[in-house]
Amino acid sequence: MNRVEPGNAEKILSLCGNKGAEPLETIVYRFGSVEKVEIELVASVKSKAGIVRQSDEASHAGLISIYFYKGQYAYEVSEGLGMTTGVRLNAFFQKKKIVGYESNDYDSELLKINFDQPISPIFKRVSPLQAW
Repeated sequence: MNRVEPGNAEKILSLCGNKGAEPLETIVYRFGSVEKVEIELVASVKSKAGIVRQSDEASHAGLISIYFYKGQYAYEVSEGLGMTTGVRLNAFFQKKKIVGYESNDYDSELLKINFDQPISPIFKRVSPLQAW
């Protein structure tokens, strides 16, 4: 992941589910450098992650997002669909964006998750924190 503002070091983002397919029992969000994981959050039945699908059928574009929460912070991992591509990470504090990262070099399996109707008990449908 590269910070949207120039001049910052690259970071690594990973999402790891406890299985290769839904229904998932946990999914772990990790962010940091090769030397140090800066943030690790686990979504589970007790601490659900939010999921959102935003789309515009006319332009054949969209965005799928997973939100991980810690107190007043929310971390949005999203992937562009159709005409929009890439993975993005936005961090929010009190619902205001504080930092953003993006990457066009990624290996993602987010599309294996049902963003329209949650199958896994660790997900809940939420409203996006910012319009796509």
